[in-house]
Amino acid sequence: MLKRATELILELCGGKVVSNIIDIYPEEKPKTSVTLKYHYLKKLSGKNYHPDAVKKY
Repeated sequence: MLKRATELILELCGGKVVSNIIDIYPEEKPKTSVTLKYHYLKKLSGKNYHPDAVKKY
């Protein structure tokens, strides 16, 4: 996402990239799990999603 933001800044506003991205986070963050019922997802988004697609993300 940071790379895309940089592309947009360069494209729309001009500017100059002065360095590469440096990640100094001391250790990898654990992945977060979210519990969400399919009917609630449909209610929030107004769309039907295939259960396998939802599990993938």
